[in-house]
Amino acid sequence: SNKIRRNLKGILVSIS
Repeated sequence: SNKIRRNLKGILVSIS
């Protein structure tokens, strides 16, 4: 669950 949340955050940062 933590890995999935971190992955989503990573994608958001990548877009930014």
